[in-house]
Formats: sequence, structure tokens, C-alpha cells
Amino acid sequence: MSFSRYFKLVAIATALMIGYSPAAKKVSSGKIRNASGPEALHEPKGKGGYIPAETGSRVTKKDRFKTGVESLIIIGLPDGSSLTINERTEAEMAELLNEDGINHNQVNILNGKVNFDVQKQAKGSEFKFKTGTATAAIRGTAGTIGFTSLMKLIASLSNGSLDIHDSSLNTEYNLKGGQTAFSIGKETVVLDLKSSGDAKFLDEIDKYISDPALENDKDALIKLVQKADSSYQVRKEQLKQQANCEITPLPDTVYSAEQKVKVKCAKEIMVGFQDTPVMSKGEIVELNVEWEAHLFGAKKISLLCYTDSTNSFPCGDLTTYYIGDMNSNQGNEHKPLTITTSSPAKVCDPASVTIEGTFDSRGTNADLRVKHGNFTSDNLIPYSANGKFSYTIQISDEKGNWIYDQVDVEYTSTEFGTETATLALNIDKTCNSVNRIRPTIELLNYDSLSCNIRYKFSNLDDDINLFTVTTDNISGIESVITQTNPASSTLQKGRHAYVFKITDQAGNSSKISRTLGCYKKIPGAYVKIPGKEIERLRVPPPPKNFTNKFHKELRFTVMGLPGSDPAYIKSVKVTRNKKEIESWNENQINSIMFSVPIELTRGEDSEFDITVKLKSSQKDLVAKKIYQVR
Repeated sequence: MSFSRYFKLVAIATALMIGYSPAAKKVSSGKIRNASGPEALHEPKGKGGYIPAETGSRVTKKDRFKTGVESLIIIGLPDGSSLTINERTEAEMAELLNEDGINHNQVNILNGKVNFDVQKQAKGSEFKFKTGTATAAIRGTAGTIGFTSLMKLIASLSNGSLDIHDSSLNTEYNLKGGQTAFSIGKETVVLDLKSSGDAKFLDEIDKYISDPALENDKDALIKLVQKADSSYQVRKEQLKQQANCEITPLPDTVYSAEQKVKVKCAKEIMVGFQDTPVMSKGEIVELNVEWEAHLFGAKKISLLCYTDSTNSFPCGDLTTYYIGDMNSNQGNEHKPLTITTSSPAKVCDPASVTIEGTFDSRGTNADLRVKHGNFTSDNLIPYSANGKFSYTIQISDEKGNWIYDQVDVEYTSTEFGTETATLALNIDKTCNSVNRIRPTIELLNYDSLSCNIRYKFSNLDDDINLFTVTTDNISGIESVITQTNPASSTLQKGRHAYVFKITDQAGNSSKISRTLGCYKKIPGAYVKIPGKEIERLRVPPPPKNFTNKFHKELRFTVMGLPGSDPAYIKSVKVTRNKKEIESWNENQINSIMFSVPIELTRGEDSEFDITVKLKSSQKDLVAKKIYQVR
């Protein structure tokens, strides 16, 4: 399977969980970080009409934004949050206020969809989105919210939490990271989808959500959305591999509100933060990252890779902790814990990751442990010298830990308290050393009359698999399979050689080969016996002392079968005067023509009845032959 379509900008580069310091009450302003495309428009304070949006322009309360096809606007807010006005969207910055370090922000979405990546909000702060009759409140969340093409609410989160009140449906619910919510009729559906939070993915599934033919078929709609999610993940992973970006991690602690991020990506790949992306050309480029100097605390910087100026996809995250500008002596303060392994660390061949770093060996009662998923190492202090540590973790589907894409290192001591550092992992599931368990397929049952075959899969957990059905050496459409639920296929009419095959991302596969028949009703099928139904035979009397009996052959043919194929015949029976004299079952039949030796007696009538049963479960085919011997 190949995937050649590129994503448009669907993720936002932001800083998360930034602390705050008390400040005077003031009306805040943001900034347009990037405006691209032919129809990126800005209406300052909602007055005077729309004008072309310009990168660097100030954003204030009541400003409106409007985008057309292949256009977008990225807005950076003063608290470190970020918004993306996606293509064909109109939105208003209804509220933008900071009062004693407490934020009051609200975005009204008039149509389309808005990406958001909002920092962790301080107690008392509020960040709201309004979409028609619905209101969504967040405290620290990344995702997308807006309208389907039928102007119904759709909300989707990659992480965080979202409280939604929809007055049109009189419903209130909480949406978690990895979930997508939309309405079917008067019902709200919430699904766990790996592509949640991605605006481009929401555009893809909109064709199903807005299809009137699916409005009353909830199960069919959900299956289509889940299948689209699996396919989208395959394409997204392919783009990440194409970009092949190496990101130099920032120090665990920084003292300046301005940082330079070093990134190297494959040729023809551009990379950026909030501003206009730059071309890497396979060489290291530096990106400027900055935030307001008073916004202390943990920061997450999400980088975007671009295939052109507007089409992008997430390609890596950086984290650090900002403690404020300090003098040179303080700025050189020793850090108690640092991971020196480059992030993200690729796991392929070998199927392992080695985490290396340094810690302050002066700490007493010290404890240093590596954590990955449900695993926690022993204390590494006794095995580490000169404040340096190294630890290797084997990762594969066999070990069950390939689903965890980060490693945490925790250092605790009396002098330094608890420090935690994180290493991101790029686990390549296309590698045989990582992806070792082959998927399997089992046929459950087969019905030749309904032409339906059912099967189930196993060993699919946390993998993306392709299922193909080959008929007479001709491959059919490939399907993406991620779940072990039983599935079914409809067979072609007639008898064919089938191969059912399931293959995972690393090429591990299983297959079952069967020759199966689909026998539907055959109109016009009949039994043909040469001559008339009643045949009079005049034979001379036998010589003296010879019997009156003599022998003959009864011949008949089953006509009207597709391709004259005897595989359609289940059984044949021949009787003489109601007593069976010959029969064949399906394993004995290899022709549509039959010949039966029969015995006739002079002076008697003999009635032969032929009954043919077909596998198509239709009415028996019958024929009769009567011999009158005189």
C-alpha cells in the first residue's frame, strides 16, 4: 500500500504548562505568527472590513479572522497558548484579558475549525470556545473544535481535557485526550481515535458524519470513522519517516526566554515552530523560540515539518523548564539531572534504547531510576560512577512495551529533591527486530449458499495490518485491520481458489488458502435424457432356455450449469420402479454426463426416475424414462 497525499497544517507549535506571576490588570494582545495562502484575512476589532493578514500584526479583543481554501493563520497569545485558524474558517477573538495573572480568553467560531494548544491555566483562569449553541471550557489542552459541513459541533483532543455544554442537545460531557466527539441525529458519539486532535483528519471523516445515508446507521458510521483513523495513522507515520528529523534537545533548565532549537531533517523538508518554516536540506538549521520573560515554568515546544509552505505534520517535541533570567553566576548553576541521549531516540535495529545522562553525585540518600511504561529499574546509583549513568531497555511487541513512546528518568536526593527528565522514543514498527509477532487469521465458518465466509484475526495489538483476499491469483482491495473482531467477506459466484492474507507493518504475515464455491440458484437447469420419455422396445423372444432379461445403458446429462461445471451438483440418484439402483455424492461427481447400466425384462414396463440435487438449495431437478418392452 502506498500513501502519497500530504497533510495540510493540522498541529500547532506551542509552549505548554507555563507558570505565571502576578501582574496588573490589563487588556492583553497576541500576535499573528504566520499568515499563509491566498485568502488569509484579518479584521481588526471587527470593524472596517477584512484586509490581508500580515505576519507580526497585533491581535486584540474583537479581532476577526477569515480563511479560504489552502489558507491559514497562526496566532500566538501572550500566555504562551496558540491558535490556528484553519482553511475555510471564520472566528472572533471575543475576549482577551489578563487580570493579576488570571486569563480570561474566549474564541467564537462562526464556521470551520480552529486548532488550539493552550497552556495549563492558573486557578481562576478561563479559556472558552463558543460554537453556535455549544460552549467548551479548557484548562490545558491541545486539539480542534468547530463545525462539520452540516454546521454541527465536532470536538477532538490530542491531549488534555475539555468540558462541553451543548444546549441544542441539552447535553454536558467531558472529552479526554485521544477522543473525538460529534453528533448523529440527537445523540452525541464519543470515540477513542489515535488521530484525535488533527484538523485534517476531521475533514476526512466529515464526509461520513455529514452523509444523510449514514445518519440512521450508527454502527456503519463508526466503523467507517475507525477505518479512516487507521489509514490516517499509516500515512502520518510514513510522513514522519520521510522527514527523518533529528532534534537537539534543550537543556532541562533554561534561564533565558529566548532559545535556539537545532534541527536536521531530510532534503526538501522544511521545519518550523510558530513562524514561517525554513528548509533544512539535510543540514542543521536553527529556529528561534521565545516567550514572555515573566512566564516561568515548564515548557513544551512542538515542531512542525512541512512538505510545502502550508502542508505540514508534527515531527517532534522538546521540553524544558524556564526559571527566569539570572545573572551569569546563577545562570551557570549546576543541574542535578540531565539526559544526554538525543531525543527522539530511534528504536529499530537493535530493538533497544540506551539512556545516558549525568546526575549530581554529591546528593545523599540518592535514588536514580529509569521508567518505561509499567517497568521501573533498580536504583542505578550503585552501578554508576562519576555522576554518569547508562541503562539499556529492550523494546518489542514480544515484551509488550513497544506502545510506550517515552522513557522517564527520576533522580531523588536530600539536597536536590526530585528531578525528572524525559527521553522521547521513535519506535519503528516496520522493523522486524521490534515487530516480531506475526498476525494470524482463522476461518470460522463458510456457507456456500449465502456465499459468506467469516474469519477472525489475532496478534494485532498496537499494530497496523493489511488484509487482502486474492481470488484466482488476482489480488483484491487491501483493508487496514487494527482490531481482532470477527469479519466477513462475500465470495464470488462459482468455484474459485482464494488466499486470505494478513500482513503487519514489518512484513510478518499469515495466510490461508482454500478452494471455495458460491452456489446461488441456477435458473433453467434441467436433466436431459435422449429420446422420448416413454420408449417402446420391440425385441424378438430369446432362444429356448434363455432368460427374458437383457441389459441396456441409461444415459442422461445435467444441463444449464454455469460453465458446465459439475461442482454445482451435490448428489444424483437413479431408481427403477421406485427402488434405488445407483447414486453419486459430490465427491464422486466429475462430469455432467452420466451412464447407468440397466436391466429390462421382456413383457414388462420399467420406470426409471432421476433426481439431481444442486448445492444451490433450490428445487430438485427430476427426469423420468419409461421402457415398454414387447
